[in-house]
Order: sequence, then structure tokens, then C-alpha cells
Amino acid sequence: QDFQNHLVSCSLGHLARCESQNAPTHDRGLVVLLAIVLEAFEPGVPAAGADTALDLMLEVGEHWHRGEITVAAEHALTARLKHMLLGLFYLNNFEGTGNSPDAPLAVCATLPHELHELGLLRVALYMKSWGYRVTYLGANTPIVDLEDYCIRRQPALVILSCAISLNSQSLLDSLHKLSVLVGPHAPVVCGGSGIRSLNQEQVKVGDVILLNSMFDLERIATECKKSLHLSPAERSHFLKMRLDRKS
Repeated sequence: QDFQNHLVSCSLGHLARCESQNAPTHDRGLVVLLAIVLEAFEPGVPAAGADTALDLMLEVGEHWHRGEITVAAEHALTARLKHMLLGLFYLNNFEGTGNSPDAPLAVCATLPHELHELGLLRVALYMKSWGYRVTYLGANTPIVDLEDYCIRRQPALVILSCAISLNSQSLLDSLHKLSVLVGPHAPVVCGGSGIRSLNQEQVKVGDVILLNSMFDLERIATECKKSLHLSPAERSHFLKMRLDRKS
């Protein structure tokens, strides 16, 4: 909470400087929006603030499409939100959640060539709030490096984010590679707007579990804790069955 208050204070201070120096309207507006997001972060519920941050980015995107803000302004806000969420992820303690060294480990990353991280940071914050230790590998993670990490750490769950898919075949190739290389070491789930078309087409990608929503991820996180005694392959099969049963 001290960290949150510090960020709000810095943002409002920057806003005051913008006003006194007659800064461009879009700059003042972005700082106001950032302060609103920061104030939405309730103590002990940082993941809820991540929802607000993503809603804000959708709104900012609409302003950009209408030509009301520049690309530079959109990038500036995205960078600020990313640093804010990373700060909450690394510096805040989540009482009663994933602080215990005995808590199951989840690994969060994006697919190769995927550079959007805000959705993944939201997932990482939620996984902590659901009682997991979380390793955050970030954007553009090579699958072979993810495989190596999973061999060494044996996580309970691997979560991949795909916000944008420009090439469906490339996406399918990456998912099949994940199934072959990472699947033997941990269940792999993948979600995000970039795979919605695959879900609609009911595409099967080996052992990778495709998610439609955060509700699906919460179900997976809950059921995964019940199946830690199973092998990765057995756990993946169990999770698929549980998700299909509840869908």
C-alpha cells in the first residue's frame, strides 16, 4: 500500500507540473487516467486494479483510433502501467496467498514474437492472489528456453498469453511445439484475444489447453491444486476433463 500511495503521489505531482507548464492536453489527461487507475488498487486486491488498467488501455486505444492522442502518448501510458503492475507484482506481499515456499509454482510468459504484456501481468497478479508462487518470464519467450526452465523447476502449471495473432499457422506451430517440448514437464494453458479464433474453430493443439476467459483460468488454477500428486501428463488430462465438464 505504501508503494501504491507513492505512485499516486508521483502521478499527481507530475500532473501539477504539467498544469503549471501548460503541457499538451493529452499528457495531462494521461496522468489523470493513471492516477484513477492507481486509486482503484485496493489494499490486498492488486489484481482488481489490473482489470481497471486493461479497461483503461482499451479506452486509450479507442482514443488513438479516433486520432485524439498520439502513438507516443499511448506508448507512454502503456509503459507507465507496465511498470506499475510489475511493481505491484514484485514489491507487494499478498497475505495468505503465494508467499509460502510450499505453494505450487506457476510460470507466466507470452508466446514467441508476442510483445504485449499487460494481460500477462494481470494473469500473474491473479495467480498470486489464488495462492501460487509465480515466475514471470515476460514477453517473447523462446519455447526452448521455457522448456529448459520447466525441466529444472517442474512447475505445477505453465500459462501463456497471446494477445495478437497475425499468422494463424505460425500460432498453431507454436502451440504444437509447446505441447511437444513443454507439455511433458507441466500442463500448458494458453489464453488471450489472439487465440479466440482457434477456440471458435475448436482446434485441438496436442496437450495445450486453450482458455476462453479468466473464469476458465480460475477453474484451472483451482483444479490444479487438487492434482499436484499426478504426473504432468495426468494432471493435464485431469484439467482438460474438469474444464470440459464445467463449460
